[in-house]
Amino acid sequence: YLAYKLGLSVFLGALAFLIIVHFSGLIQISFVHSIFIALIVALEAPIVSLIMAVFANNKVEGLAYSKATGFMFLAPLIVFFVHSKWNYLAAVLPPFWVAKMFLAAQMKYWIFWLYFFLGIIFHIGINFYLIKRFDKRQH
Repeated sequence: YLAYKLGLSVFLGALAFLIIVHFSGLIQISFVHSIFIALIVALEAPIVSLIMAVFANNKVEGLAYSKATGFMFLAPLIVFFVHSKWNYLAAVLPPFWVAKMFLAAQMKYWIFWLYFFLGIIFHIGINFYLIKRFDKRQH
């Protein structure tokens, strides 16, 4: 059941990302780059869901955690507007890697692939950790 719910959100997240990026015309990146960014973006939906499921003990706490997870989406602002090595402090926030990949894809920098590799490891690691915590909480 958990795999179905999380898998569906990953699939729909990646599909929505690809549709929005390529049909809106707001950003110009290659289709190959957008596929790899979509993989990372899609892995953020389970992170947000699992944070609430793992840490919240009731609906009020769930609402508080849902508000708190919104802070992680400050990472792209940090990436785009803090032009120094200090922006790497935001690397503990999942959207940081997506923002770095966007910038590298637009500039056609080779470092895109390093950001993808680090981002996928980071996202998968967080998801595995949260799934283990969720399983432990359920049993």
